[in-house]
Amino acid sequence: MLRKLLRYEFKVLLRIMPALYLAILVLAAVTGVNSLIAGDGADWSMMEGLETALGIMFVALFVVDLILVILRFRDNFLKDEGYLMFTLPVTEWELTASKAIAGFCSILLTAAVGMLALFVYGFIADFQDMLYQLSRLPRFWNEHIDRVGSVQAVIEVVGVLVFVFQQLCLIYASMTVSQIAPRFRGLAGFGVYLAVMIVAGRLSWYFVDITFFPSLWDLGLFLLLISIFAALCFWSTGWLLKRTLNLE
Repeated sequence: MLRKLLRYEFKVLLRIMPALYLAILVLAAVTGVNSLIAGDGADWSMMEGLETALGIMFVALFVVDLILVILRFRDNFLKDEGYLMFTLPVTEWELTASKAIAGFCSILLTAAVGMLALFVYGFIADFQDMLYQLSRLPRFWNEHIDRVGSVQAVIEVVGVLVFVFQQLCLIYASMTVSQIAPRFRGLAGFGVYLAVMIVAGRLSWYFVDITFFPSLWDLGLFLLLISIFAALCFWSTGWLLKRTLNLE
């Protein structure tokens, strides 16, 4: 059943985003072409305008994706449709997992498209320089592994992914807690999110010494803490939804 829920979630989330993906890729290509011919007397004001538009498009891409993920959760669980969702022959875990997994994958896909747009712009604007920069990436990664070790390098990558998932689960949990408030639930949800972030940040810095080059122990402990926190937010979201909607 989780597979069917995920299929439906991806179908809804990807209803709008592909148009934005295509738009930013086309804009990146047009900006790259304009940059390529800029040295031959092209209008620099147009070049600056295109680069500004591309930067705004990058920000809008991530903002729209996050808003869609949040609205999808709110409309399905925190409005009248929530009463129908929790009467489906599925568990609370499957309902919450479908939203969390679909939202997480949507954010990663948007990040990947954003990186692709940068590559498109770079390859068209300066093909040789882009190839040179890409050729440096394996060397940079190998140097990083030599400095911190392969285990720590993998933990760093996993930590970033877990942190993104944890933040998404925290947003869901904060929105669910805000349902208790009689008014201004959006503001209450933001307040809960901000308060939890401050407390969690203080606790993390108290237990873990995360610097620019943390030790393997500190990084592993930090990964464990954010993993536990993500699991707690995930579990509390389903638990609170069932009781907030009062479906007994």
